[in-house]
Amino acid sequence: MGTLESIIIISVLLSFVFLWMQSRKRRKSVVNINNINKTKKPTPVVRPAENIDKPASINAEIATYANQGLEIPQHFVDFKLQPLSALPTTKVTEVTSCMRKPNPLLLKLTRRDYEAKELYQLIKTDPEMSALILKEVNSPLFSLDKAITSVNHAIVFLGASKVKDIVIQCCVKNSEFSDPIQRQAYDRLWAASHMASSIAFIIAKQLGQEAPANMSTICLLSYLGDQAIISALPEAASIYLDEEMSFFERVYNIQQQYAVNKVVIAQALVTQWGLPAELIANVENFLLLMPHNDDELALESEFMLQNLICYLACAYAEAIVYQKVDGIETLLPQELAANQALAFINVQAAIKHCSGDKLNELLSSAAFIKQVNKLITH
Repeated sequence: MGTLESIIIISVLLSFVFLWMQSRKRRKSVVNINNINKTKKPTPVVRPAENIDKPASINAEIATYANQGLEIPQHFVDFKLQPLSALPTTKVTEVTSCMRKPNPLLLKLTRRDYEAKELYQLIKTDPEMSALILKEVNSPLFSLDKAITSVNHAIVFLGASKVKDIVIQCCVKNSEFSDPIQRQAYDRLWAASHMASSIAFIIAKQLGQEAPANMSTICLLSYLGDQAIISALPEAASIYLDEEMSFFERVYNIQQQYAVNKVVIAQALVTQWGLPAELIANVENFLLLMPHNDDELALESEFMLQNLICYLACAYAEAIVYQKVDGIETLLPQELAANQALAFINVQAAIKHCSGDKLNELLSSAAFIKQVNKLITH
């Protein structure tokens, strides 16, 4: 073989070797990139919430009332509201399965606010709902001097917000009870939820909240858990008829005896029904003011204010409906602990955190007292 041929052969071989090495390099590079894509996905940045201060120590509030001679029972200090995640699925299903699927109007009504004309157009498409509304507004609960004969008349007379509340209640109303004790307990819950929704609307409106009707809706939905508990556990009805039992004691006794509470059942129901996420969150956090744990009150001020409005409204309603308080002059903010100690003991710390003295001034005002007392007498 000549020198020239040898050089050509060697050159060709070197070219093949070079191309083979380049090919390996490219393949290795592709593999490395794929591995990076599989293992090094961007990690979400989780930042702590800014400018969220905890309210004044709840334990300090307890100490203050104790120093004033108010008895603080140990079971209140130790109480923890069980979250939905802590309950067996079978238990939750047992209770929630007793509630029928709500009328489709519920989803529409909880999506946005409706003007009076829009509300009428929505309701009139459902004859059964129209009949239920007329039956409800003409019931003894509203003590009307003259019967209301049409949905439009009901909206004009009671206002769109109140009729919307009635529609929401009718949407979730459970079947009739054959047991008179259950029926009586359910009727009392119905009255309490009406009272709470009305008080929440008054407070929210006077505080200048953007959507006061939403506060009414949250109050109504918060009673879903109680309605389901009475439906599934007839023996629990007696707890809802005990006029000596405070708001806290009712929640405490239900959880102790039946291993459920109104919040987790209401949360499960509104989640199953596909209601808006914000409403679900408000229902879930509804009773955060009842336990005394400081950490559980570290919420953004606006969100805490919404929960505080609804909590206060329900606590007032419970005192009015269950304990027969005939005027809220006896439930002024500074005196709440003396009347409903265990339900209201956390309230002052939260009020100061959310609104300074603005909410205290509202709750003490003659205008607010007059409006709520008018609800009581009617």
